[in-house]
Amino acid sequence: MKKVKLPDAIDVSYHHIKIELISSHLSQEVGEQQGCYVARDMIIYLDKDLIEAGGTRACSLLLHEVGHAIFYIFNLAAAEEERAVDSFANGYTEVLTRNPQLKKWINQNT
Repeated sequence: MKKVKLPDAIDVSYHHIKIELISSHLSQEVGEQQGCYVARDMIIYLDKDLIEAGGTRACSLLLHEVGHAIFYIFNLAAAEEERAVDSFANGYTEVLTRNPQLKKWINQNT
């Protein structure tokens, strides 16, 4: 089976968000995190080694950062639980529908 490449960018609502892999040293030793969503720049940074290893841990990290994008884009900071949960469900459904390569990558790694 041919390995599916993680897309270089995804679309969330009308936002085009770049995905950049960064060195594990920079990610963990400097940033003390495995991933980061920077709303101002519309970029998701991910630990390169973790993503290239693939599997469910890589998927979880990516979806976690996509969750931050959904939280920011749909302005959920003050949302009540039901609205927030509904927005996340709608946001993930949209992300998976609008980004077929991302869906293929997730399917291959889970």
